[in-house]
Amino acid sequence: MKRFSANIITLTFTISILAFVGELKAQEGRKALSQAEVTEFTTSLKRVSSSINSIESSFSQEKILPMFSKKMVSQGVFRYRRENKLEFYYKTRMKYRMVINGTKMMIDNGGKVQIINLDNNAVVKEMKTLIQASFLGKLHELGDSYSISYFNERSGAVVVEVIPKLKSVSDMIKKISVTFEPSSYVVSRLVLEEASKSVTTYYFKNQQINTINNDENFHIK
Repeated sequence: MKRFSANIITLTFTISILAFVGELKAQEGRKALSQAEVTEFTTSLKRVSSSINSIESSFSQEKILPMFSKKMVSQGVFRYRRENKLEFYYKTRMKYRMVINGTKMMIDNGGKVQIINLDNNAVVKEMKTLIQASFLGKLHELGDSYSISYFNERSGAVVVEVIPKLKSVSDMIKKISVTFEPSSYVVSRLVLEEASKSVTTYYFKNQQINTINNDENFHIK
């Protein structure tokens, strides 16, 4: 079950988003935000995100596995609609679609459909919470189950690094890093580092805000 859950998480938050594997603190051109800067950032992020009801964007995914020297690259479309609706639709390298709607997740892998009740899978449910917190600008509200650090990139973007403390999650997920663009506060990169040393990086481009007006892409049969 753990291996199955890890595969789902990788493909799902498969935004998924990382050209680097090392520690953020050690990277040139980044610095930790002061407490005052963190407060300013989270306040602004919350204000901007409160007006976002939907996001639609293209994405590319780069996956690095310990046993392979080359990156595996996929591309597709990402959709989000407040509050509990997510879709990752892979168009290249593989035909794959993942939809979350409320407490249900649907995986369509080349026509093989599987529906999962998230209430029965605590780890995947927790990962859904992390993704939603990223796009809703509520990472700072995750609570004591996570260690959260904030960094400024040279470009002005802010990287929020989330490290799970719960063993049930940290046994599979080492770290999630979310990059917010300056001014717009939209998520441009999301990086998932697994305990297995696999790294999945999602790059989001051409974001369209508040253009989705129905649930057509989020139906789970």
